[in-house]
Amino acid sequence: MTVKRLITIYATQLSLHWGLYAILFPVQVLLMLSRGVDMLDVGILIAVFSATTFLLEVPTGTLADQMGRKKIYFWSLVAQGVAFIAFLYSQHFWHLVIGVVALGVARALATGTLDAWFVEKLKQVDRHYPLDKAMAWVSGVMTLALGGVTLGAGLLPSFPVGLSSPYDLNIVVGLGMIPVVAIYTWVFIKESPSPHHHGDLVKALRQFPTMLSASVQLIRRPAMSILMTTMAFAGFAYFAIENFWQPQLTLLMSDPVKQSWWLGLTAACFFGANALGNLLFPLVSDRLAWPSKWIMVLAFWGVGVTMVFVGWQGQFIGFLVLYSCHTLFWGIGEPAYERLFHERVPDHLRSSLTSSQSLVMQTGGVLGALGLGALADATSVALAWSLAGAIFLASGLLFIRLDENRDRTA
Repeated sequence: MTVKRLITIYATQLSLHWGLYAILFPVQVLLMLSRGVDMLDVGILIAVFSATTFLLEVPTGTLADQMGRKKIYFWSLVAQGVAFIAFLYSQHFWHLVIGVVALGVARALATGTLDAWFVEKLKQVDRHYPLDKAMAWVSGVMTLALGGVTLGAGLLPSFPVGLSSPYDLNIVVGLGMIPVVAIYTWVFIKESPSPHHHGDLVKALRQFPTMLSASVQLIRRPAMSILMTTMAFAGFAYFAIENFWQPQLTLLMSDPVKQSWWLGLTAACFFGANALGNLLFPLVSDRLAWPSKWIMVLAFWGVGVTMVFVGWQGQFIGFLVLYSCHTLFWGIGEPAYERLFHERVPDHLRSSLTSSQSLVMQTGGVLGALGLGALADATSVALAWSLAGAIFLASGLLFIRLDENRDRTA
């Protein structure tokens, strides 16, 4: 297998996987609001999702390291299906709780599975191929594909199909995508046997304390501590960025038909700008010769500045430009963070540490859902976004202290 083919296979798989989330992305908060809940309830629901993911991240990551990444990933698709069914038939708040718990289980099971597989497979195919460049290409292709998915997803509510809510068609399409993702993964993702894998669930669980201890020792190292801390702050702040844009956008336009078009367009621009950021990364990294930590400073400050101002925009165009700019900066930073992180993680702990990284981000997400959700409900989304931007600006300073040559294992 060549590196090009490996990148193509993985980018396609990620596009299909995140397509399950992208199909709801333009309407997820509006879907919840259509069930009769308010913005504070939305914050609580997303906190429940984050808390579920938080509790299961490390155990499921350890299971993936012990039992095989592909096997655990398939269980995540089952949980995803349960979540979609719960959303489709939800009538009130507690039905939505069941849906977000199932979605949290799916997210925890999927985290650290196929991304760990890709990192290890890339090292097998070409040990000297730069991981950050590979991830930049993968992320760029994936986010372009997701831009197309979200553009269509934003239009789905405008089709009169007789469902109880205009957003239910998005759920039905998502359910239909799950078998496609499963078949593609089964056919194209080939996982080599590993001496660390145990087919027996009981044996795998017995290894959990040992794996957890080893993971904690790595996290306590200075460079990894900075990487984990910044992700915790990012999780707190990004809650407001990722979940409040739909109700904020609907305030700028009253025509329901136009709302569907602009929701899809905004979501597509979100992913398109992220893809452009991914593809600009080699320019910043190679031609400008910026170290990865300074690229992360640029990314966090760029996100911070744009989010301080985007909520106060009274016109759609200004909103779209600033909202797209924040994802552009985030896209530039993603490959740099992946390199900084994976250079410090041994193969046999890769799923566990990736899950730990997601865990700290979800911890921040829980606090952000409760704190920023309450702030937005009591004051305005614009103020919550400004606070989120200020957090990005402050936490970006932590990268300056990171020693790129310290604690590397690969």
